[in-house]
Amino acid sequence: SPLFYAVREKEFYNEKGWRRHIFNTWFVRLWGGYGAKVGLNDYEKSLERHIKILHEKGSFCVFPEGGITRDGAIQGGRGGISYLAHSAPCTIIPVHIMGVYGMSPIDFFSFKRKIFVVFGQPIFPKDLFSNIEQPHEPGKSVWKVESDYIMKKIGELK
Repeated sequence: SPLFYAVREKEFYNEKGWRRHIFNTWFVRLWGGYGAKVGLNDYEKSLERHIKILHEKGSFCVFPEGGITRDGAIQGGRGGISYLAHSAPCTIIPVHIMGVYGMSPIDFFSFKRKIFVVFGQPIFPKDLFSNIEQPHEPGKSVWKVESDYIMKKIGELK
């Protein structure tokens, strides 16, 4: 796949109804999806494969909220996105996808609603970590702050 994706581990979908038939299969891997290991409290271990892809100059798509919004509003980002930007290092292109909240498959396939995809200005690692005194050991609180900055930039895209 020319574009790789961060997805939940396949175990997450074991008991999730119809989703397990799509997301817990070889199809996701063929499509370029690589699961992030959750619950380890260690981004380096959780995102090991993702970091390798970025070091190999692959393109990676991450939904920094880490899940589906429950109310349609942009949520705070999880620290993984800024950790990837720091450890790879890589440029982040913020993207805001609008019009999909509450959309049913019928809405999608019947073209009843419009989806808009807006691309923002690149965010470079130096822009994220310019206020950090020791950029090699920022820690989890910095990852979260920088991820929220990314989410703010995404929220500004309308």
